Amino acid sequence: MDKEDFYEDFVNLNLIKLDDLIKELHIAHLTRNYLYKSLLDNEDAISSSGINFKIIIELVEFDIRHAQPDISKLDLGDRTKSKLAGMTIASLFYTVNQRIPTLIKQIKFIQVLSRMPRDLYYTLQETINWNISNAILKGDYYNFGRGLGRIAIKFCQRNFKKLVIDWGSSIKFKDNLVSRGIQPYSANSGGAKWFIYHTDDDFCYWSWMKSGCTIKNYRYYTFRAIRTGKAGMEDWCKSKTIPEVLAIKNLGNFDRMMAIIRINPKHKQLYQNAV
Repeated sequence: MDKEDFYEDFVNLNLIKLDDLIKELHIAHLTRNYLYKSLLDNEDAISSSGINFKIIIELVEFDIRHAQPDISKLDLGDRTKSKLAGMTIASLFYTVNQRIPTLIKQIKFIQVLSRMPRDLYYTLQETINWNISNAILKGDYYNFGRGLGRIAIKFCQRNFKKLVIDWGSSIKFKDNLVSRGIQPYSANSGGAKWFIYHTDDDFCYWSWMKSGCTIKNYRYYTFRAIRTGKAGMEDWCKSKTIPEVLAIKNLGNFDRMMAIIRINPKHKQLYQNAV
């Protein structure tokens, strides 16, 4: 997918959200008007319950635009009417003082987002992703929310009953065999075996934990941290600190994780605690 597509999706999603918020605001105004009229039609019940009706009306000042059915048309006793009147006052104050102002703030915010310049969107996206990556590298995890699972670095003890090939070392060894005129092993022609297996007691890796994930066919999706394959990593790490590694942007997240572990092997325990 092109980089442009993400920006267009971002704008379109905000426009959809904006449309939904405007509809909610319209419903909130209808609710406000209905509750206000209901109070006016039940002035006697409110006053008889000890509530200062005049103060209530003065606190909520607006024009009546829609006539709606009200509780006074129900055949209820005075006590029930007073209780309903109290609930109506509470609902009216919530609608006027919280619901409507909150919706207006949300609408203004979404309007700003939907007009965000393309370059600013990419800058924010890069900054947010960078901060999330660094938080994970420090031992935290990121929860996507909305049934998308979470990402963290996992610390695992190696199972030597199932050997895992170290492809980087194996390919280097294979190339070395070829340079010396030795035939690397293949099923058809035989030759010198060149697979090298991991032998360390434990390992760490970036993991997308899908527990609770609600994406359709989520089992077919994978997450892989970027590997830039920096040459001479071990020697390079000797002259670096963890904060310096976290500040490098042209190094893949997998490489940065490996560099941090080489600089401080005890850092792996943070990854164990994060999960």
